[in-house]
Amino acid sequence: MKYEIVAIKLSKNEQRIIGVKIKQSRFKQTFGVPDIVEAFDITNRIKKNDKYFYIDQQGHKAEVEFVNKHDILKAYIKTAGQSKKNDSLRSLPTF
Repeated sequence: MKYEIVAIKLSKNEQRIIGVKIKQSRFKQTFGVPDIVEAFDITNRIKKNDKYFYIDQQGHKAEVEFVNKHDILKAYIKTAGQSKKNDSLRSLPTF
């Protein structure tokens, strides 16, 4: 499945993205599908071939990946092909 990220939640020290808000269709909203996903769950879902993306400020679709695949406790999500420091995923609204 493909999921569009529309907002992010940062840790208290703002070092990591700890959750995301997913764009929901009316169908999913009707059946109570949660629109908030923890970053830890995203790493597991990406392993199972789910895709996460967001629309950047220029209107381009940007895919999200996770890093540290071998150590789930240190894993985090970021924009594919970008460094953690300059990650444009962090430009999304926060909640």
